[in-house]
Amino acid sequence: MSLVEDIRERARHSVLLRMLLMGFLILVLQIPILQIDGTVSERELTRQAAIDDVTRTWGGHQDIVGPVLSIPYVIRSTDSKGQVTARTVHAHFLSGGAVSAAELKAW
Repeated sequence: MSLVEDIRERARHSVLLRMLLMGFLILVLQIPILQIDGTVSERELTRQAAIDDVTRTWGGHQDIVGPVLSIPYVIRSTDSKGQVTARTVHAHFLSGGAVSAAELKAW
């Protein structure tokens, strides 16, 4: 047997060489895992920023108006030429006695 064949045979059965190769592969395969983790973290931050923006924009003080009574009526007027024009307008009335308070919590 030659020296090269002897080294190949020892390397083929070497536990230390196999362990080093496995360690190297584990380290190399951590690179894509770290990239995926970075992408997930970035998307979580973007999601939280969007939630905060919508909450800040739409989550402020809101007024809820109760029932409105709307009554149409006609206003007639005569211009300088004697033409009569009619215009329909609406009178709006709110109920004055209803008072309510509510508190909403986001989940």
